Amino acid sequence: MHYPAWLARCALAFLAAATACAAEHEKRTVKFQRSDGDYSPDAIARDFGNGTAPETRRFARINDEVLQVTFTAGKKVDGTGLGLQVKVPEAESYELTYRIRYPGDFETGLHGKQFGMSGGKGYDGGRGEQARANGDGWSARVQFDALPEGVRQSLYVYHADMAGKYGEGLRAGSFVISRGEWHEIRLRVTVPSKIGASDGRIEVWGDGEKRIDAQGLRLVAKEEGRSVNRVRAELFPGGGGVFPAKDEIVEVDDFGWQAVKPAR
Repeated sequence: MHYPAWLARCALAFLAAATACAAEHEKRTVKFQRSDGDYSPDAIARDFGNGTAPETRRFARINDEVLQVTFTAGKKVDGTGLGLQVKVPEAESYELTYRIRYPGDFETGLHGKQFGMSGGKGYDGGRGEQARANGDGWSARVQFDALPEGVRQSLYVYHADMAGKYGEGLRAGSFVISRGEWHEIRLRVTVPSKIGASDGRIEVWGDGEKRIDAQGLRLVAKEEGRSVNRVRAELFPGGGGVFPAKDEIVEVDDFGWQAVKPAR
């Protein structure tokens, strides 16, 4: 059967567009240079290359070329914040960099997750037992805790050697950033060089200064999880802490990632 040339051209254009929307990028920076308004699924796909956030985890909008994520009053984990996972080409090490500003009156006692990466099954959400038993996935995110003196930054990691149900800070320390000011956070995850090795590493920089360095990590027990395969653009309150007493707006800009040489 022969098809009209215009129909063939349309089909090719559709396939090209679909491929572009599903593209995986090992290096990309999102500057949110869009008109003011809700951050729609179409905008997310175009900016990040792929990935979606469910309606219950997509409380974000663009304002003056900055991403504003809303922590909804009275909500934690669901019905609040941003929950977006982006597929990236598998590599042994990635860096994630972003700028973030918590409001000057950000409520003390709020607690939650602030961006990261994962590999394999990407265990999270209280699945510590599966991470241990299966050994085929991990996740590493920055955790925030709003203290009177500022917003503490620490690690929150699921891995094959974890002890409990929920993520761990790996006893790697923490640091505090100020409310009402822009801060640059850089997170680098390096998976082990081979199965059985304990040379994985997670590093965090705050405003250019290395503040956290967790070394000697096994992370996984199977080859399936021995890579970074997702960027976790997740920013939401929950997993502890208070419920927001009012809507809180957290601002994000210059969100980027790139595959890098493993740091061992």
